[in-house]
Amino acid sequence: MCESRSLACPLQTPEATLDVETFLKASHVLVVVGKGGTGRTTVSAALADLALSHGLRTLIVSIDGRPGLGARLGGPEPVGYAPVELRSQGEVSISGRTIAPDAALGEWLDTHGLGRIGKRMAGTGTLELVATAVPGIKDVLVLGKIRALEASGDFDLIVVDAPASGHARTFLASAKGVLDTATSGAIHGQASAVVEMLTDHERCATVVVSIPEETPVNETGETLAFLEGQGIAVNAVVMNMVVPFDELLTTPVADSARAASVSLGQGAIDTLERVLSRQRSIAESHATALDRLSTLTNCAPLTLPFLLRDPNSRKSTQLLAAALERSIEELEGSP
Repeated sequence: MCESRSLACPLQTPEATLDVETFLKASHVLVVVGKGGTGRTTVSAALADLALSHGLRTLIVSIDGRPGLGARLGGPEPVGYAPVELRSQGEVSISGRTIAPDAALGEWLDTHGLGRIGKRMAGTGTLELVATAVPGIKDVLVLGKIRALEASGDFDLIVVDAPASGHARTFLASAKGVLDTATSGAIHGQASAVVEMLTDHERCATVVVSIPEETPVNETGETLAFLEGQGIAVNAVVMNMVVPFDELLTTPVADSARAASVSLGQGAIDTLERVLSRQRSIAESHATALDRLSTLTNCAPLTLPFLLRDPNSRKSTQLLAAALERSIEELEGSP
């Protein structure tokens, strides 16, 4: 249990040993957050792929609408506002969609019988002025759409690829801000429903992604403090792009070559030793970063390996989903 931050980390609960499927079912919505460049979309795709392999009806939602989400899961590109099936397995599938703020605002106006007026306002720029007058309203409407999808019961798990940490904090805090601004009416009701979802740990939680570098680890600590202040659960902290320190890094190249009956010249041995020395240094720095992240979170983070192949490919997503499952299983078995 992450006692120091009162976080809901189901894999750390001492009362029961939880398997991978239980972890995936701990919350209906998983919002993946992290500093830019940490691989939020990559981790989101791996989570969705893992959920599908465990028979869960899964929806993956992009907020930024960056390209590549469909390709990561073997589906079509681009992924737009309308839901599209990205991959199926038996009777279950992964669907994907991009819920952009403007599209969510337009749908909300349509739902409330204001579609024609909204289109006229958009054409004159008035709509943007109205949205600006209530800070956070667009983010609330995006979250409101996710809340409606969660409440529909059509999906066992919704994975949300959230914006980078700075915007993500504004995004997740928007509903409470709107409640302070709009004290009644439809917008107030929407914001209230969003806050209710975000703070119900069985309905919604976050997965915080970092990489083994000083600034992302520091920002992860800040993000965790923010989430605690908002009353939003954390189901896992993921350290992405880790170079593991394994036996290969400590074995002299000459010894490895002899063991494999491979003949190498001294020049080749020296070159490989330099490469291994560099890898050893990276692995040691990553191990230090992992220790620091564990101290900040009071939880053992899940780890995903650094891949030499294109991280945006379908094969990479499969490899990372398998690595994520192994990491969860290893964490379950740890004291």
